[in-house]
Amino acid sequence: MVCKIVPIKYNSKIEQLQKNNIKHKFLYQSVKDEIALYEENQNSNVKIYSFFGFYFLVANSQNKEITDSIRIGDFEKLDDSQAYYGYYFNSIQANEIISQTLRNSNTLQISEKNSYDNSDINVVLSENGFVLCSKLNLSAEDKFERVLLLFLLALAYNLKAEKLLQDVSKSYKNNSYENMIKLRDEIYAFDLNCFFHNPVIQNKHQVYTIWNLIAKNYDVQVKHNEIKSQVSDLTNIIESKHKAFLEEKTRKNEKALTWIGLAIGLASLVSVFKDLKELLGL
Repeated sequence: MVCKIVPIKYNSKIEQLQKNNIKHKFLYQSVKDEIALYEENQNSNVKIYSFFGFYFLVANSQNKEITDSIRIGDFEKLDDSQAYYGYYFNSIQANEIISQTLRNSNTLQISEKNSYDNSDINVVLSENGFVLCSKLNLSAEDKFERVLLLFLLALAYNLKAEKLLQDVSKSYKNNSYENMIKLRDEIYAFDLNCFFHNPVIQNKHQVYTIWNLIAKNYDVQVKHNEIKSQVSDLTNIIESKHKAFLEEKTRKNEKALTWIGLAIGLASLVSVFKDLKELLGL
C-alpha cells in the first residue's frame, strides 16, 4: 500500500464530507480533540485529516503509480508544500529497496537515527516520507495508520510554527503591538493545550518511541523553540517601542499641561493686577 500525503488549503467542500473522530487513543486528549478525519465513506481511498486548522489530503492505493494518478479534485495544494509518501510492505525489505522506494536511489543511509527496528515492524524515515515493513508476515496496517497519524502530526506542528512566525513578522513590520501580544498569547495557549515534547501517552511504548524518531528527523522541537524564541524577541522589541511611545506621549502631555498651567497662572495674575489697579483707581 502507498499513501500520498498532500498539505492542502482549506476548501468549504471539506465540510460536505463525513466528519469522524480518529479511532486511535494513544495521543493526549487535548491533542486528539484538535484532529478530525473527513471522508466520503470508510472505504474511500481519499481521506482528509485536519490538525489545528491545517489540512492534509491522503490518497492511497496498492502502488505509487495508481496513487499518483488519483486526482485531488477541487482541493488546492498548500503554497510551497511538497507531497510526502508512506509505504507499507507486508514483509521485511532490504535496505537497498527501502532507499530506492524513498529516494529513487541508494543514497539513504539507514541507521538508528532514522529507523525503528522491532520484532514486529521496521520503520524508516526520510525527508520524503516513511516506510513501514511488517516483520511477521502478518498484517500491520493498523500500526501503519498509527505511524501515518504521527507523521501528519509532525507536519502539522511544523506548519503551525511557520504560520505563527509569518503572522508575527507581518505584525512586526506593521508595528501592530496589539496583534503581536495576541499572537504571543496564542502561542502560549497552543503550547499549553496542544504542543508536547512527546504527545503520546507514555505507556504506549511503541508509538511513544516512534514519535521521538519522527520528531527528531523533522526537527519538530527545534523549529518550535526557534519560532517561540523569535516571537518572544520580536514581541519584546515591539513592547519596548510601545513603552517608549507611551512615555514620550506622557512627557509631551505633561509638558503641554505645564504650559497650560503656566498660561492659566499668568492669566490669573493679569486679572488680579487689573482688579488691583481698578481698586486703587490707577
